[in-house]
Amino acid sequence: MILKRRLKLLFLIYFFCTVFTLADDHLTTKTTPKIGLVLSGGGARGLAHIGVLKALEELKIPIDYMAGTSMGAVVGGLYASGMSTEEMETIVLKTDWEDMLRDRPSRRRLPYRRKVDELSFLMDFEVGLNSWNFQLPSGLISGQKLQFFLQTKLLPVTFIKNYLELPIPFFAVATDLETGGMVVMKKGNLARSIRASMSVPGVFTPVKIGNRFLVDGGLRSNLPVEVVEDMGADIVIAVNVSSPLAEREDLDSMHNITKQMIDMLLEQNIERSKKKTNILIEPNLAGLSSGKFEKIEELISIGYNDTMAMVEQLGSLADHTYDERRENRPKPEFIDKPLLYVQIAQDSELDPNMILNKLSTKNGDHLDIEKLSSDLSHLYEMGYFETVGFELIEEEDSYILIIDAFLKPWGPNTIRFGLNLESDFEGQGDFNLKANYTMTQLNRKDAQWKSSFQIGKLQQITSEFYQPLTFSDIPFIALTYEGLQFKENQITGENTLNEFQITSAQVGLDLGWSLRQFGEIRLGYFDVTAAATSNQMVLDIGSKGFKSSMIIDQLDNTNYPKNGYLFNIEYRNAKEKGSDVSDDQFERLTFGGLVSLTRRHHTIMWQYGAVTSLTKPLPMSQTLQAGGLFQVSGSGRNDFSGSYAMFSSAIYYYRIRSLPTQMGSGFYLGGSLDAGNAWATKDEVDFSDLHYGASLFVGADTKFGPLYLAYGINDLQQERFYLFMGRSF
Repeated sequence: MILKRRLKLLFLIYFFCTVFTLADDHLTTKTTPKIGLVLSGGGARGLAHIGVLKALEELKIPIDYMAGTSMGAVVGGLYASGMSTEEMETIVLKTDWEDMLRDRPSRRRLPYRRKVDELSFLMDFEVGLNSWNFQLPSGLISGQKLQFFLQTKLLPVTFIKNYLELPIPFFAVATDLETGGMVVMKKGNLARSIRASMSVPGVFTPVKIGNRFLVDGGLRSNLPVEVVEDMGADIVIAVNVSSPLAEREDLDSMHNITKQMIDMLLEQNIERSKKKTNILIEPNLAGLSSGKFEKIEELISIGYNDTMAMVEQLGSLADHTYDERRENRPKPEFIDKPLLYVQIAQDSELDPNMILNKLSTKNGDHLDIEKLSSDLSHLYEMGYFETVGFELIEEEDSYILIIDAFLKPWGPNTIRFGLNLESDFEGQGDFNLKANYTMTQLNRKDAQWKSSFQIGKLQQITSEFYQPLTFSDIPFIALTYEGLQFKENQITGENTLNEFQITSAQVGLDLGWSLRQFGEIRLGYFDVTAAATSNQMVLDIGSKGFKSSMIIDQLDNTNYPKNGYLFNIEYRNAKEKGSDVSDDQFERLTFGGLVSLTRRHHTIMWQYGAVTSLTKPLPMSQTLQAGGLFQVSGSGRNDFSGSYAMFSSAIYYYRIRSLPTQMGSGFYLGGSLDAGNAWATKDEVDFSDLHYGASLFVGADTKFGPLYLAYGINDLQQERFYLFMGRSF
């Protein structure tokens, strides 16, 4: 009996303890709300989100769900993947955001074949021309650098395809470009989803995910409160860093008006979202626009301070188990494994072996992010692909690396235009308009056919068929044609000045060696049929023979170089056509180049050029024509002519301000000191006979080419004003 009573007592004690425990758990569950954090878009202003997150951590406010749009998706995605605010702050401060969002590869790294167009001073804008249809790029920026940045920073969660399984469940918001509907991205490649969320129409190219083309989520929901509510959030903290509407006095340009229209759309959906928010954080970012990436520290600081100032509103959400919960949160890590093999996924006609040949990452290597970055850059710099990314497939003890290289929609054939205007305000002026059409990927070894057409003072047609001989793209052959027609003044017998009309047609065959991004070397044969016609005579000035040339190009900019160098040299051994006399044999050596160095906004550049005959005086078609700005400034174009000549100029310019990206680079003030002369015969060459000039100029580096307004003066008692748009082609 005593035993039975004790058992009953123990049973009752156990029963009531269980009931109270369950009740306590139930009450705890009911009284611990789930908190959702929403981060808006806002460009550079979105980096203030990092400061907000730092403050929330310090206040020990747990985040159960996250959603973000545009830059809010970038910050939210990185944080949800397990990255600390300290790591995020370090990364964004070290990142060159101007370069990241410019997307254009460094010119020095471009294959020399792509630099050729810039040396011809074509505009920095290309249009597709395929099947006689013009095609424009779908955005100014493809997002190549941004995509790789996101992929590498999110590498630890690259195999997490369901975003609810991230350390903090996170969804990104985009807009369907076709339907205009909101798209909540919950699964897939997280880096690609974030990239889609910030594809501002007209700026970034849309991102294709599945069968949809996605653009910036801010068009539908820049503050996606409803997303975290659907995820299960009981309390919503929303952070709004979007740009306020501009005042009337600021609506003074097409750019500002267009931005105002976009901001109006964002403002409407933000106001709707604010009404659903429990706690709204709006850092005071007055004076800091969406493009102020140079103010990152200030942005983060404001985000932190303005959030900490709301401690009375936020303090009640603090959780005494915060540190424990944070410690127990999963911390994904990328496991280092060898690459079983490297595979190319592409939609071009190029042989995959040609693309693989450009990669330094090989089968069996371990994943090296710096090496992979260089490899993807090399492929992107070819100019054929809209973006070049990578994917990893996990095997048991290795990875399969897939390189995604997909053609730009407006390729593979493109057209670029060039414009040259010149006036000396004394009745002399030149005008030239040029179109350059390039056909690429003509066969599996990437044969190219480049043709250009020019009208104006210089009539010109050029065409070159370029065929690499191996997949290495180093040895090549080139078939060339050039047709010219222009007028030129020449001094003939008894110092008579005659105006000649020069017409010529040249064909050539070259065997070459590509130096990749540095330049090229060529050996070849040429045949020129040419005539010079005046009122008094017709001269046959054709020639044929052999030539060799080398060009090295490491300039960072062809308009206003800041740093780098350019050097070219050519040797010709030929004879005038229509004669078998050995005296009609001539040898010509020409060389020239420039070197540029910049410290802060100060640039010093030295440019030079020379021609010399190694035998007798050169025929008319082979002499050097020079003169004008920076070639004894103050002189006129082609004032100097001869078989022996040299010109040099030391140029200084200072960048006084920047230009909007869509217009160009910057404004400059500068000047030059020049020296040079030309001589008809070797006996006349005398360096004490050099002429000297100087110039002052204002200029701009524009999308149409370099612009100069200059004044020049020299020791020949000449002085001129010059107006240039572009340069001679």
